[in-house]
Amino acid sequence: MSTKEKSTFSHFFKEDAETVQDIIKGTNRQQIADKVGVANKEIFPKIKSSKEVSEDDFKAQWKTIRSFFRNGNNISKLPNNLSPVIMAPLYTNNVIGTDFPVWVADENYEGENEACLSLEEFLTNCLNEIGPAENDAHILKENIARILHIANEKLADKQPQLFQPVIHQILDELEKQLDVSGDEVHSFNSDLKNLKNVLPDNGALLPYSNNTSLQILEAAMVATLGKSRKALKHDISQLKCRLKDLLRVEREKGPERKNPEKLKDSLGFIDTQMNFDELSSILPGAGSETMGEERVQRISKVVKDLEESEIILEQQGFVFVDELLFSNKNTDWKNLFGTAEVEVYKKGEGCESISSNFSQHITNWTKLFVAKRIGDLEFENSYQADVHDEYFEHFNWQSFATEELSNCPPFILVCDDIQLFDTEFNKLSTLLSSNIPIKIVAVKRDDFIDYKQNGSTKKVANLHTQTE
Repeated sequence: MSTKEKSTFSHFFKEDAETVQDIIKGTNRQQIADKVGVANKEIFPKIKSSKEVSEDDFKAQWKTIRSFFRNGNNISKLPNNLSPVIMAPLYTNNVIGTDFPVWVADENYEGENEACLSLEEFLTNCLNEIGPAENDAHILKENIARILHIANEKLADKQPQLFQPVIHQILDELEKQLDVSGDEVHSFNSDLKNLKNVLPDNGALLPYSNNTSLQILEAAMVATLGKSRKALKHDISQLKCRLKDLLRVEREKGPERKNPEKLKDSLGFIDTQMNFDELSSILPGAGSETMGEERVQRISKVVKDLEESEIILEQQGFVFVDELLFSNKNTDWKNLFGTAEVEVYKKGEGCESISSNFSQHITNWTKLFVAKRIGDLEFENSYQADVHDEYFEHFNWQSFATEELSNCPPFILVCDDIQLFDTEFNKLSTLLSSNIPIKIVAVKRDDFIDYKQNGSTKKVANLHTQTE
Protein backbone atom coordinates (compact mmCIF):
# COMPACT_ATOMS: atom_id res chain seq x y z
CA MET A 1 0.00 0.00 0.00
CA SER A 2 1.41 3.44 -0.93
CA THR A 3 2.29 6.13 1.58
CA LYS A 4 -0.49 8.29 0.27
CA GLU A 5 -3.08 5.55 0.76
CA LYS A 6 -1.86 4.92 4.31
CA SER A 7 -2.12 8.59 5.07
CA THR A 8 -5.62 8.84 3.67
CA PHE A 9 -6.79 5.77 5.58
CA SER A 10 -5.35 7.08 8.84
CA HIS A 11 -6.88 10.49 8.19
CA PHE A 12 -10.29 8.85 7.82
CA PHE A 13 -10.16 7.43 11.37
CA LYS A 14 -8.74 10.68 12.69
CA GLU A 15 -11.72 12.61 11.31
CA ASP A 16 -14.26 10.19 12.85
CA ALA A 17 -12.48 9.73 16.15
CA GLU A 18 -14.50 12.48 17.78
CA THR A 19 -17.78 10.98 16.56
CA VAL A 20 -16.84 7.49 17.76
CA GLN A 21 -16.06 8.86 21.22
CA ASP A 22 -19.47 10.57 21.30
CA ILE A 23 -21.22 7.31 20.44
CA ILE A 24 -19.44 5.44 23.20
CA LYS A 25 -19.36 8.01 25.98
CA GLY A 26 -21.75 10.76 24.90
CA THR A 27 -21.10 14.51 25.22
CA ASN A 28 -22.90 17.65 26.20
CA ARG A 29 -22.45 19.24 22.77
CA GLN A 30 -25.63 19.67 20.71
CA GLN A 31 -24.16 18.99 17.27
CA ILE A 32 -21.36 17.10 15.60
CA ALA A 33 -19.72 18.76 12.64
CA ASP A 34 -17.61 17.25 9.96
CA LYS A 35 -16.77 17.99 6.36
CA VAL A 36 -19.90 16.16 5.16
CA GLY A 37 -22.47 18.15 7.09
CA VAL A 38 -24.15 18.71 10.43
CA ALA A 39 -26.20 16.06 12.29
CA ASN A 40 -27.99 15.97 15.60
CA LYS A 41 -26.20 14.01 18.23
CA GLU A 42 -29.44 12.25 19.22
CA ILE A 43 -29.52 10.16 16.05
CA PHE A 44 -26.57 8.06 17.21
CA PRO A 45 -27.20 5.10 19.54
CA LYS A 46 -25.19 5.03 22.73
CA ILE A 47 -23.74 1.98 24.38
CA LYS A 48 -24.70 2.35 28.01
CA SER A 49 -22.25 1.50 30.71
CA SER A 50 -23.01 -1.85 32.33
CA LYS A 51 -24.64 -1.81 35.74
CA GLU A 52 -23.26 -3.93 38.51
CA VAL A 53 -25.81 -6.51 39.74
CA SER A 54 -25.73 -9.13 42.44
CA GLU A 55 -24.96 -12.75 41.74
CA ASP A 56 -28.59 -13.71 42.52
CA ASP A 57 -29.97 -11.15 40.05
CA PHE A 58 -27.53 -12.39 37.42
CA LYS A 59 -28.68 -16.00 37.88
CA ALA A 60 -32.36 -14.98 37.87
CA GLN A 61 -31.97 -13.16 34.55
CA TRP A 62 -30.29 -16.15 32.93
CA LYS A 63 -33.02 -18.40 34.30
CA THR A 64 -35.64 -16.18 32.64
CA ILE A 65 -33.78 -16.28 29.31
CA ARG A 66 -33.41 -20.07 29.45
CA SER A 67 -37.12 -20.41 30.27
CA PHE A 68 -38.04 -18.40 27.19
CA PHE A 69 -35.83 -20.40 24.84
CA ARG A 70 -36.92 -23.73 26.28
CA ASN A 71 -40.70 -23.35 26.40
CA GLY A 72 -41.59 -19.88 25.14
CA ASN A 73 -42.46 -18.64 28.63
CA ASN A 74 -42.50 -14.87 28.04
CA ILE A 75 -42.31 -12.95 31.32
CA SER A 76 -39.72 -10.37 30.26
CA LYS A 77 -42.24 -7.86 28.86
CA LEU A 78 -41.43 -8.87 25.29
CA PRO A 79 -44.20 -8.40 22.69
CA ASN A 80 -46.97 -10.99 22.96
CA ASN A 81 -47.00 -14.20 20.92
CA LEU A 82 -43.21 -14.34 20.51
CA SER A 83 -41.70 -17.82 20.42
CA PRO A 84 -38.03 -18.84 20.43
CA VAL A 85 -36.43 -19.99 17.19
CA ILE A 86 -35.60 -23.36 18.70
CA MET A 87 -39.35 -24.16 18.73
CA ALA A 88 -39.75 -23.43 15.01
CA PRO A 89 -39.93 -27.12 14.00
CA LEU A 90 -43.11 -27.46 16.09
CA TYR A 91 -44.86 -24.71 14.14
CA THR A 92 -45.80 -26.42 10.91
CA ASN A 93 -48.22 -25.04 8.35
CA ASN A 94 -50.99 -26.77 10.30
CA VAL A 95 -50.57 -24.22 13.08
CA ILE A 96 -49.06 -21.02 11.78
CA GLY A 97 -51.38 -18.17 10.81
CA THR A 98 -54.77 -19.61 11.78
CA ASP A 99 -57.10 -19.75 14.74
CA PHE A 100 -57.89 -23.38 14.00
CA PRO A 101 -58.98 -25.80 15.21
CA VAL A 102 -62.15 -24.22 16.57
CA TRP A 103 -64.74 -25.46 19.02
CA VAL A 104 -68.40 -25.05 18.04
CA ALA A 105 -71.41 -25.75 20.24
CA ASP A 106 -74.32 -27.99 19.33
CA GLU A 107 -78.03 -28.01 20.18
CA ASN A 108 -77.30 -29.35 23.69
CA TYR A 109 -75.19 -26.35 24.67
CA GLU A 110 -76.89 -24.39 27.46
CA GLY A 111 -74.13 -21.94 28.35
CA GLU A 112 -74.35 -18.17 28.01
CA ASN A 113 -70.89 -17.67 26.47
CA GLU A 114 -69.82 -17.73 22.84
CA ALA A 115 -70.88 -20.78 20.85
CA CYS A 116 -67.79 -20.71 18.61
CA LEU A 117 -64.23 -20.16 19.84
CA SER A 118 -60.76 -21.04 18.69
CA LEU A 119 -59.36 -23.93 20.70
CA GLU A 120 -56.66 -21.60 22.04
CA GLU A 121 -59.24 -19.13 23.40
CA PHE A 122 -61.37 -21.98 24.68
CA LEU A 123 -58.54 -23.62 26.62
CA THR A 124 -57.33 -20.27 27.95
CA ASN A 125 -60.80 -19.52 29.34
CA CYS A 126 -61.08 -22.96 30.93
CA LEU A 127 -57.60 -22.77 32.48
CA ASN A 128 -58.31 -19.31 33.88
CA GLU A 129 -61.47 -20.77 35.40
CA ILE A 130 -59.68 -23.58 37.24
CA GLY A 131 -56.58 -21.49 38.01
CA PRO A 132 -57.20 -17.73 38.03
CA ALA A 133 -53.82 -16.87 39.55
CA GLU A 134 -50.80 -16.52 37.26
CA ASN A 135 -48.96 -19.51 38.70
CA ASP A 136 -52.04 -21.77 38.86
CA ALA A 137 -52.00 -24.66 36.37
CA HIS A 138 -48.84 -23.09 34.95
CA ILE A 139 -47.67 -26.28 33.19
CA LEU A 140 -50.89 -26.49 31.17
CA LYS A 141 -50.91 -22.75 30.46
CA GLU A 142 -47.32 -22.89 29.21
CA ASN A 143 -48.13 -25.81 26.90
CA ILE A 144 -51.21 -24.49 25.08
CA ALA A 145 -49.14 -24.27 21.87
CA ARG A 146 -48.22 -27.95 22.26
CA ILE A 147 -51.89 -28.86 22.77
CA LEU A 148 -52.80 -27.03 19.56
CA HIS A 149 -50.06 -28.89 17.69
CA ILE A 150 -51.34 -32.25 18.94
CA ALA A 151 -54.91 -31.24 18.05
CA ASN A 152 -53.94 -30.40 14.46
CA GLU A 153 -52.22 -33.76 14.13
CA LYS A 154 -55.36 -35.51 15.41
CA LEU A 155 -57.43 -33.61 12.84
CA ALA A 156 -55.06 -34.18 9.94
CA ASP A 157 -57.83 -35.78 7.86
CA LYS A 158 -59.65 -32.38 7.88
CA GLN A 159 -62.85 -33.94 9.24
CA PRO A 160 -64.79 -32.52 12.24
CA GLN A 161 -64.79 -34.66 15.36
CA LEU A 162 -66.94 -34.77 18.47
CA PHE A 163 -65.31 -32.53 21.04
CA GLN A 164 -65.33 -34.63 24.20
CA PRO A 165 -63.62 -37.80 22.93
CA VAL A 166 -61.03 -35.99 20.81
CA ILE A 167 -60.03 -33.44 23.49
CA HIS A 168 -59.51 -36.27 26.00
CA GLN A 169 -57.26 -38.03 23.47
CA ILE A 170 -55.33 -34.79 22.97
CA LEU A 171 -54.83 -34.24 26.71
CA ASP A 172 -53.78 -37.88 27.21
CA GLU A 173 -51.16 -37.42 24.47
CA LEU A 174 -49.98 -34.22 26.15
CA GLU A 175 -49.53 -36.09 29.43
CA LYS A 176 -47.38 -38.70 27.67
CA GLN A 177 -45.21 -36.11 25.93
CA LEU A 178 -44.56 -34.01 29.04
CA ASP A 179 -43.95 -36.94 31.37
CA VAL A 180 -43.97 -34.65 34.40
CA SER A 181 -41.97 -35.92 37.35
CA GLY A 182 -40.78 -34.75 40.72
CA ASP A 183 -42.63 -32.41 43.02
CA GLU A 184 -45.02 -31.13 40.31
CA VAL A 185 -46.59 -34.50 39.43
CA HIS A 186 -49.43 -34.18 41.92
CA SER A 187 -50.37 -30.60 41.01
CA PHE A 188 -50.15 -31.33 37.27
CA ASN A 189 -52.41 -34.40 37.53
CA SER A 190 -54.86 -32.39 39.63
CA ASP A 191 -54.89 -29.53 37.11
CA LEU A 192 -55.37 -31.95 34.22
CA LYS A 193 -58.31 -33.62 35.98
CA ASN A 194 -59.91 -30.25 36.78
CA LEU A 195 -59.51 -29.14 33.17
CA LYS A 196 -61.28 -32.26 31.89
CA ASN A 197 -64.10 -31.65 34.37
CA VAL A 198 -64.81 -28.09 33.18
CA LEU A 199 -64.66 -28.96 29.47
CA PRO A 200 -68.17 -29.34 27.94
CA ASP A 201 -69.43 -32.75 26.88
CA ASN A 202 -71.01 -31.38 23.70
CA GLY A 203 -69.95 -29.63 20.52
CA ALA A 204 -67.41 -30.44 17.84
CA LEU A 205 -63.81 -29.60 16.99
CA LEU A 206 -63.33 -28.29 13.45
CA PRO A 207 -60.00 -28.24 11.58
CA TYR A 208 -59.28 -25.75 8.82
CA SER A 209 -60.48 -26.84 5.37
CA ASN A 210 -62.28 -25.46 2.34
CA ASN A 211 -65.59 -26.35 4.00
CA THR A 212 -64.85 -24.89 7.43
CA SER A 213 -66.80 -21.65 6.96
CA LEU A 214 -69.87 -23.65 5.89
CA GLN A 215 -69.41 -26.05 8.81
CA ILE A 216 -69.30 -23.11 11.23
CA LEU A 217 -72.44 -21.72 9.60
CA GLU A 218 -74.24 -25.03 10.07
CA ALA A 219 -73.07 -25.27 13.67
CA ALA A 220 -74.31 -21.74 14.34
CA MET A 221 -77.71 -22.66 12.90
CA VAL A 222 -77.98 -25.71 15.12
CA ALA A 223 -76.73 -24.09 18.33
CA THR A 224 -78.71 -20.85 18.20
CA LEU A 225 -81.92 -22.34 16.82
CA GLY A 226 -81.84 -25.33 19.16
CA LYS A 227 -81.61 -23.15 22.25
CA SER A 228 -84.43 -20.77 21.32
CA ARG A 229 -86.60 -23.53 19.83
CA LYS A 230 -86.43 -25.52 23.06
CA ALA A 231 -87.86 -22.57 25.00
CA LEU A 232 -90.58 -22.04 22.37
CA LYS A 233 -91.69 -25.68 22.52
CA HIS A 234 -91.93 -25.45 26.30
CA ASP A 235 -94.03 -22.27 26.14
CA ILE A 236 -96.40 -23.78 23.56
CA SER A 237 -96.82 -26.95 25.61
CA GLN A 238 -97.64 -24.92 28.72
CA LEU A 239 -100.07 -22.70 26.82
CA LYS A 240 -101.95 -25.69 25.34
CA CYS A 241 -102.43 -27.19 28.80
CA ARG A 242 -103.75 -23.92 30.21
CA LEU A 243 -106.18 -23.35 27.35
CA LYS A 244 -107.45 -26.93 27.55
CA ASP A 245 -108.06 -26.39 31.26
CA LEU A 246 -110.13 -23.30 30.43
CA LEU A 247 -112.22 -25.30 27.96
CA ARG A 248 -112.68 -28.16 30.44
CA VAL A 249 -113.85 -25.77 33.14
CA GLU A 250 -116.22 -24.18 30.62
CA ARG A 251 -117.72 -27.55 29.72
CA GLU A 252 -118.38 -28.26 33.37
CA LYS A 253 -120.45 -25.09 33.57
CA GLY A 254 -122.89 -26.20 30.88
CA PRO A 255 -126.03 -28.34 31.32
CA GLU A 256 -124.41 -31.33 29.62
CA ARG A 257 -122.32 -31.85 32.74
CA LYS A 258 -125.46 -33.36 34.34
CA ASN A 259 -125.98 -35.86 31.51
CA PRO A 260 -125.99 -39.39 33.03
CA GLU A 261 -123.90 -40.75 30.15
CA LYS A 262 -121.28 -38.03 30.65
CA LEU A 263 -121.14 -38.82 34.36
CA LYS A 264 -120.78 -42.49 33.65
CA ASP A 265 -117.85 -41.80 31.29
CA SER A 266 -116.01 -39.79 33.92
CA LEU A 267 -116.97 -41.94 36.96
CA GLY A 268 -117.19 -45.34 35.32
CA PHE A 269 -114.90 -46.91 37.93
CA ILE A 270 -117.83 -46.86 40.46
CA ASP A 271 -120.72 -47.63 38.09
CA THR A 272 -121.71 -50.71 40.10
CA GLN A 273 -122.16 -48.64 43.25
CA MET A 274 -123.97 -45.57 41.94
CA ASN A 275 -127.12 -44.69 40.00
CA PHE A 276 -126.05 -42.00 37.52
CA ASP A 277 -129.64 -41.04 36.63
CA GLU A 278 -130.36 -40.12 40.26
CA LEU A 279 -126.96 -38.40 40.61
CA SER A 280 -127.68 -36.14 37.61
CA SER A 281 -130.98 -35.06 39.11
CA ILE A 282 -129.47 -33.84 42.39
CA LEU A 283 -126.41 -32.00 40.98
CA PRO A 284 -126.69 -28.20 41.46
CA GLY A 285 -126.90 -25.86 38.46
CA ALA A 286 -123.95 -23.97 37.09
CA GLY A 287 -122.84 -21.17 39.39
CA SER A 288 -120.41 -19.30 37.11
CA GLU A 289 -120.85 -17.13 34.05
CA THR A 290 -120.05 -18.88 30.79
CA MET A 291 -117.50 -17.64 28.28
CA GLY A 292 -119.70 -17.27 25.27
CA GLU A 293 -119.74 -19.40 22.16
CA GLU A 294 -117.50 -17.05 20.16
CA ARG A 295 -114.70 -17.16 22.73
CA VAL A 296 -114.97 -20.94 23.12
CA GLN A 297 -114.58 -21.36 19.36
CA ARG A 298 -111.62 -18.98 19.29
CA ILE A 299 -109.79 -20.84 22.07
CA SER A 300 -110.57 -24.20 20.46
CA LYS A 301 -109.08 -22.98 17.16
CA VAL A 302 -105.95 -21.75 18.97
CA VAL A 303 -105.47 -25.17 20.61
CA LYS A 304 -105.89 -26.88 17.24
CA ASP A 305 -103.39 -24.55 15.53
CA LEU A 306 -100.84 -25.05 18.31
CA GLU A 307 -101.14 -28.82 18.05
CA GLU A 308 -100.68 -28.69 14.27
CA SER A 309 -97.53 -26.60 14.74
CA GLU A 310 -95.59 -29.57 16.11
CA ILE A 311 -94.53 -30.44 12.56
CA ILE A 312 -93.03 -27.07 11.66
CA LEU A 313 -91.27 -26.85 15.05
CA GLU A 314 -88.93 -29.56 13.75
CA GLN A 315 -87.80 -27.47 10.76
CA GLN A 316 -84.08 -26.70 11.16
CA GLY A 317 -83.46 -24.62 8.05
CA PHE A 318 -83.53 -24.50 4.27
CA VAL A 319 -80.34 -24.34 2.19
CA PHE A 320 -80.46 -23.63 -1.55
CA VAL A 321 -77.33 -24.58 -3.48
CA ASP A 322 -76.37 -23.69 -7.04
CA GLU A 323 -76.36 -26.90 -9.14
CA LEU A 324 -72.84 -26.05 -10.35
CA LEU A 325 -71.58 -25.94 -6.77
CA PHE A 326 -73.65 -28.95 -5.74
CA SER A 327 -71.95 -31.08 -8.40
CA ASN A 328 -68.52 -30.40 -6.84
CA LYS A 329 -67.26 -33.72 -5.48
CA ASN A 330 -65.13 -32.06 -2.80
CA THR A 331 -68.23 -31.02 -0.84
CA ASP A 332 -70.91 -33.36 0.51
CA TRP A 333 -73.76 -30.85 0.85
CA LYS A 334 -76.30 -33.29 2.27
CA ASN A 335 -73.93 -34.31 5.04
CA LEU A 336 -72.58 -30.78 5.54
CA PHE A 337 -76.05 -29.41 6.36
CA GLY A 338 -77.38 -32.59 7.92
CA THR A 339 -80.11 -30.93 9.99
CA ALA A 340 -81.44 -28.65 7.23
CA GLU A 341 -83.29 -29.36 4.00
CA VAL A 342 -80.91 -28.95 1.06
CA GLU A 343 -82.39 -28.07 -2.33
CA VAL A 344 -80.61 -27.56 -5.65
CA TYR A 345 -81.56 -24.76 -8.01
CA LYS A 346 -80.72 -24.19 -11.66
CA LYS A 347 -78.57 -21.37 -12.98
CA GLY A 348 -80.25 -17.99 -12.59
CA GLU A 349 -83.07 -19.26 -10.35
CA GLY A 350 -81.54 -18.98 -6.88
CA CYS A 351 -83.17 -15.74 -5.70
CA GLU A 352 -86.53 -16.77 -7.08
CA SER A 353 -86.36 -20.24 -5.51
CA ILE A 354 -85.50 -19.05 -2.01
CA SER A 355 -88.05 -16.21 -2.17
CA SER A 356 -90.95 -18.49 -3.10
CA ASN A 357 -89.87 -21.09 -0.54
CA PHE A 358 -89.74 -18.45 2.17
CA SER A 359 -93.25 -17.22 1.32
CA GLN A 360 -94.57 -20.78 1.44
CA HIS A 361 -93.10 -21.77 4.80
CA ILE A 362 -93.42 -18.45 6.62
CA THR A 363 -97.21 -18.68 6.28
CA ASN A 364 -97.27 -21.64 8.66
CA TRP A 365 -95.05 -19.80 11.12
CA THR A 366 -97.33 -16.76 10.94
CA LYS A 367 -100.26 -19.02 11.79
CA LEU A 368 -98.34 -20.43 14.77
CA PHE A 369 -97.41 -17.06 16.26
CA VAL A 370 -100.92 -15.67 15.73
CA ALA A 371 -102.28 -18.65 17.66
CA LYS A 372 -99.70 -18.23 20.42
CA ARG A 373 -100.38 -14.52 20.81
CA ILE A 374 -104.15 -15.02 20.88
CA GLY A 375 -103.73 -17.89 23.33
CA ASP A 376 -101.68 -15.73 25.68
CA LEU A 377 -104.34 -13.00 25.54
CA GLU A 378 -107.18 -15.46 26.15
CA PHE A 379 -105.45 -17.04 29.12
CA GLU A 380 -105.13 -13.57 30.66
CA ASN A 381 -108.72 -12.82 29.60
CA SER A 382 -107.39 -9.76 27.77
CA TYR A 383 -108.58 -10.46 24.22
CA GLN A 384 -110.76 -7.65 22.86
CA ALA A 385 -112.50 -8.69 19.68
CA ASP A 386 -113.08 -5.16 18.39
CA VAL A 387 -109.33 -4.42 18.66
CA HIS A 388 -107.53 -7.71 18.12
CA ASP A 389 -109.64 -9.24 15.33
CA GLU A 390 -108.53 -6.63 12.81
CA TYR A 391 -104.92 -6.64 14.08
CA PHE A 392 -104.46 -10.38 13.63
CA GLU A 393 -106.27 -10.33 10.31
CA HIS A 394 -103.39 -8.26 8.87
CA PHE A 395 -100.64 -9.95 10.90
CA ASN A 396 -97.67 -11.23 8.81
CA TRP A 397 -93.98 -12.10 9.22
CA GLN A 398 -93.04 -8.41 9.20
CA SER A 399 -95.00 -8.10 12.46
CA PHE A 400 -92.86 -10.77 14.17
CA ALA A 401 -90.98 -9.79 17.28
CA THR A 402 -87.21 -10.39 17.25
CA GLU A 403 -87.63 -13.48 19.43
CA GLU A 404 -90.29 -14.89 17.09
CA LEU A 405 -88.17 -14.27 14.01
CA SER A 406 -85.18 -15.98 15.62
CA ASN A 407 -87.28 -19.13 16.10
CA CYS A 408 -88.06 -19.39 12.39
CA PRO A 409 -85.81 -21.72 10.39
CA PRO A 410 -82.98 -19.90 8.59
CA PHE A 411 -83.17 -19.58 4.81
CA ILE A 412 -79.70 -19.70 3.20
CA LEU A 413 -78.73 -19.16 -0.42
CA VAL A 414 -75.35 -20.66 -1.38
CA CYS A 415 -74.39 -19.38 -4.79
CA ASP A 416 -71.51 -18.91 -7.19
CA ASP A 417 -70.16 -15.39 -6.73
CA ILE A 418 -69.88 -14.68 -10.48
CA GLN A 419 -73.43 -15.82 -11.23
CA LEU A 420 -74.84 -13.90 -8.28
CA PHE A 421 -73.45 -10.57 -9.43
CA ASP A 422 -73.92 -11.25 -13.13
CA THR A 423 -76.82 -13.54 -14.05
CA GLU A 424 -78.92 -12.81 -10.96
CA PHE A 425 -77.91 -9.27 -10.11
CA ASN A 426 -81.34 -7.74 -10.84
CA LYS A 427 -83.14 -10.50 -8.96
CA LEU A 428 -80.73 -10.06 -6.05
CA SER A 429 -81.56 -6.34 -5.90
CA THR A 430 -85.27 -7.14 -5.84
CA LEU A 431 -84.74 -9.75 -3.14
CA LEU A 432 -82.77 -7.37 -0.93
CA SER A 433 -85.30 -4.56 -1.38
CA SER A 434 -88.07 -6.89 -0.15
CA ASN A 435 -86.21 -7.15 3.18
CA ILE A 436 -86.79 -10.90 3.38
CA PRO A 437 -84.66 -12.30 6.26
CA ILE A 438 -82.40 -14.65 4.34
CA LYS A 439 -78.65 -15.25 4.41
CA ILE A 440 -76.52 -15.30 1.27
CA VAL A 441 -73.18 -17.11 1.03
CA ALA A 442 -71.22 -16.25 -2.12
CA VAL A 443 -68.75 -19.05 -2.88
CA LYS A 444 -65.73 -18.61 -5.11
CA ARG A 445 -64.70 -21.50 -7.34
CA ASP A 446 -61.00 -22.01 -7.96
CA ASP A 447 -59.97 -24.19 -10.88
CA PHE A 448 -56.47 -25.60 -10.57
CA ILE A 449 -54.35 -28.36 -12.11
CA ASP A 450 -53.80 -31.55 -10.11
CA TYR A 451 -50.52 -33.13 -11.28
CA LYS A 452 -50.46 -36.90 -11.04
CA GLN A 453 -47.41 -39.07 -10.50
CA ASN A 454 -47.51 -40.40 -14.05
CA GLY A 455 -47.29 -36.89 -15.49
CA SER A 456 -50.94 -36.60 -16.48
CA THR A 457 -52.97 -33.58 -15.40
CA LYS A 458 -56.57 -33.10 -14.37
CA LYS A 459 -58.53 -29.89 -13.90
CA VAL A 460 -60.00 -29.82 -10.40
CA ALA A 461 -62.53 -27.35 -9.02
CA ASN A 462 -62.23 -26.23 -5.42
CA LEU A 463 -64.57 -24.06 -3.37
CA HIS A 464 -63.82 -21.50 -0.73
CA THR A 465 -65.42 -18.62 1.12
CA GLN A 466 -63.98 -15.86 3.24
CA THR A 467 -63.39 -17.40 6.68
CA GLU A 468 -62.93 -14.28 8.79
